[in-house]
Amino acid sequence: MNRRHHILSALLSALILPIGLAGCSSGEKTLTEADGGTPPVDPVYDAVFVILDRSCVPCHHSSDERPGLLPMEDGRDYDDCEGIERDLDDILDSCVENERMPPGAWPRLTEEEKLVIRQWVDAGACSPCRTCR
Repeated sequence: MNRRHHILSALLSALILPIGLAGCSSGEKTLTEADGGTPPVDPVYDAVFVILDRSCVPCHHSSDERPGLLPMEDGRDYDDCEGIERDLDDILDSCVENERMPPGAWPRLTEEEKLVIRQWVDAGACSPCRTCR
């Protein structure tokens, strides 16, 4: 019975494994065509700023840039690339890694948004303020 079990197992593996591996291929499609929801591998600053503008800038901004909103007491403003660059490590820690920000009931960053920011940083964090990190 033990030998029979091994033969049956080997036969099933030989038949099932190629079928499973065939399902891993997307054929001739690009990654965007195969999975349109995948964030870019090399996102640009503008893609990151859209995320931060929605999630961070409502609280972290300078009053002259956003009339009608009060500036943060801590002086952090993320409404331009200089402020984002200056506090990038804190943004990564608070928003991406530990999800402490944004506070309260404000929606946290999605996994896709966190991935866009991580990929941007990994690619050098290029922005209008600097060529690359």
